[in-house]
Amino acid sequence: MGKHAFLIIAHNDWPLLSKLLTCLDDKRNSIFIHIDEKSNFEFKDVYEPSESECVYIKKQKVMWGGESLISVEMSLIKAAIEYNHFDYLHLMSGQDLPLKTQDEIHRWFNNHQGGNFISQDSNLNNLIINRISKYWFLQNIAGRRRGILFGLLRRLDRVSVRLQEILKVDRTKKIPMRIYKGDNWFSITGDMAEILLAFETQIRSWFGKGWCADELFLQTIAYNSSLKDTIVNDSLREIDWKRGNPYIYTVDDKELLLSSKKLFARKFSMEIDNEIINIVYNRVKGYERIIND
Repeated sequence: MGKHAFLIIAHNDWPLLSKLLTCLDDKRNSIFIHIDEKSNFEFKDVYEPSESECVYIKKQKVMWGGESLISVEMSLIKAAIEYNHFDYLHLMSGQDLPLKTQDEIHRWFNNHQGGNFISQDSNLNNLIINRISKYWFLQNIAGRRRGILFGLLRRLDRVSVRLQEILKVDRTKKIPMRIYKGDNWFSITGDMAEILLAFETQIRSWFGKGWCADELFLQTIAYNSSLKDTIVNDSLREIDWKRGNPYIYTVDDKELLLSSKKLFARKFSMEIDNEIINIVYNRVKGYERIIND
């Protein structure tokens, strides 16, 4: 019976996080959670798993697009690897939900044992390379925060990047491998997780002070690793980038989600549409049968 680790990055919407934890609560799983240090959070706000081992790792302040996201992802991977040997590690946000029951998820991975499910986008242009070829010194401070000060910091960062372009700064020259990009949500084997941890120092050097480099570091290491032939270009997640950034699902997407071959979906919001969350939750908890692949 395979052991799975679910790595969750959360910062709000505690009722939705509780739904997610309830769906993942299974004796075959361990759950590792990071709560943004900036969040107003108390343990009583969320469901406490009774079947899964649940570990809350040390809080960090997380900024959208900043190196803090990479730090949190690596901290979650390290916490899981140090805790136990897992067949699979799955990175999720607190606004995700599984689309299948735990029996179906575990059966699916047993049938695809050894595969690493990491998306990769072939459209790698100069704007994307610029995310790590230049230093974004203030991204981890400004993020998407509102206000005159943070707007000024983002403007200063863009000026700094333009100056670096004039000076022909290119950090990628020190990266001895091809660069890849994709979604930062993944399902990887324990062996792939070990490879990522072995590159922890290089990841900090190559991708730190980048902009949205959380969509680059894992793909770059994984697709250049000794396990590259085990990678399937599919994150197994239903994510809609055409209607949003990403799009937040509503009840109008019921048929799409319930008939999806994907195992997970991102993203949901209790504030935007609670009905679709309850529909998916009821199906995943086994109140209705899920379409199997």
